[in-house]
Amino acid sequence: MDTTLVHHNIKYNKTKLIQISSKGDKFYVVGTRPVELYKGKTKQDRLSTGTSDEREAHRMWDRLEAQIYSKWDKLLNRDPFIELLKQHWPYDLVEIEGNGDPARFISKYDGGKVLACETVWFETNGNMTVVNELFKYLDYYEALELRDRITPREDPYPLAIKQQKMNELREFITELDGEAPASQPNRNKEKPVPALNKTGCPTILEVLPLYLQDIKWVKVTQKEKQSQKSRIVNIAALLGDLPIDQVRAPHATTIARTLADEGYAHGTIRTWNQALSGLLTWAVTTDTPLAQNRSINPVENWIIINHIKNVSVAAYGKEKRSFDPFTEEQLYKLFALPMPDKDRLLLSILATTGMRLDEAALLTWSQVKETNGMRYFDLTEAKVKNSNSRREVALPDILKLPKPDTYPTTKLFDFRLDADGKSSKHASQYLNANYAHKVRYDEADDRKVIHSFRHSMIMFMVNLDPTPSSEIMDWIVGHDEDGGKKSERRKTYKHDVALKLKYDVVNRIHHPWLTQKA
Repeated sequence: MDTTLVHHNIKYNKTKLIQISSKGDKFYVVGTRPVELYKGKTKQDRLSTGTSDEREAHRMWDRLEAQIYSKWDKLLNRDPFIELLKQHWPYDLVEIEGNGDPARFISKYDGGKVLACETVWFETNGNMTVVNELFKYLDYYEALELRDRITPREDPYPLAIKQQKMNELREFITELDGEAPASQPNRNKEKPVPALNKTGCPTILEVLPLYLQDIKWVKVTQKEKQSQKSRIVNIAALLGDLPIDQVRAPHATTIARTLADEGYAHGTIRTWNQALSGLLTWAVTTDTPLAQNRSINPVENWIIINHIKNVSVAAYGKEKRSFDPFTEEQLYKLFALPMPDKDRLLLSILATTGMRLDEAALLTWSQVKETNGMRYFDLTEAKVKNSNSRREVALPDILKLPKPDTYPTTKLFDFRLDADGKSSKHASQYLNANYAHKVRYDEADDRKVIHSFRHSMIMFMVNLDPTPSSEIMDWIVGHDEDGGKKSERRKTYKHDVALKLKYDVVNRIHHPWLTQKA
């Protein structure tokens, strides 16, 4: 079993909590050093918790473990700030010369430390747990600058002066020979013509902060909310920061055509237009004062119709490319790769159940259950994608699980979580790089990723004789019906199908690659 822990991209031995009788029965956090730090007989470091109370010692474990790792960082001449940045560094910057390594990025730009932290803030969709760790490595003035960048101070000017300032900014931008300011990236080769705001109506970016405070966001994940915000900011850069009463149907076409020319898929184009349409629908219906023209009596909202709501963009953009299932040859090759026990367990679960990566990566031992000799993962109360995903996942007999008492934690896996408590992004990056990408046939075989396990599972079920019903297959993998459209039968019968039906199906599928010798 793998007993290492990734810390700042370095694999360190997991520490242990040990009670030492010769030290007054006090508990100590003990860590075995990396081989590079072996010095004579000194192969371990230990720190006392100062207590013989096991529960109190457990509360102190993480903090003392971090101190031990920090000591090893210094002895290995590691820079924990750079290592932390590397964990979240965006892949697209890796492709840009000189920006692939955070240390080089920082040395290349003025205020590089703050810019690097801001970059990670965007990449993690505003994950403040990560950003708060980065703050530890900034001096006071750097911290002030980063704070202003990620939580800008409210503009104190009244609306009329704000509008005047915005108009002056637009005029200034049009006179520039270069690009628009970095705070409003311009996606067009030609800058949009500034809008003449005769009415004093607030612009897209001026109403955006209030829109993001609407009650509709209560049931939306932080990640999706941040994504919607980013799309609207980019739309304002593409169209110009238009007063909302000047947004018309052709603007939806402009967005679609521009993104299509840049090679984006139809689904991406649709979500961009939906983002702007959502803001305009809010502006039509809200009673927020900023969205209302109070210079007239009776007061009316600045806009009373969303002009882009019903504009079709179906003709624009590439069709979505689906992922391909692994071939049997690739499955043999994948499971023959050397890997830690935890990785092999996770890949085996994905191969035999059809679960989504995030569903499997978040599993806890309390979700592992058994009834009438049938083992299953209970996802009925889990954080999942749709209503069909709240299900009991039948486990085939060929899937071997370790005993819970051999695991040091209540979770089966320990991938980092994002702001929404999900881990699929980090897990997929790790698993794709180490396994899925290694079994591709060539560069053209680029649709084989960890998600391909789901496609393989569906293919195996479809090829069974007799083939299971579509409803049973949907409940096995947690599929909703296409487009979210449910029949009256599905609306009425919302409950999972019987575990026995699913258990019989998954046991009819053979997985000889699991039993081969690695």
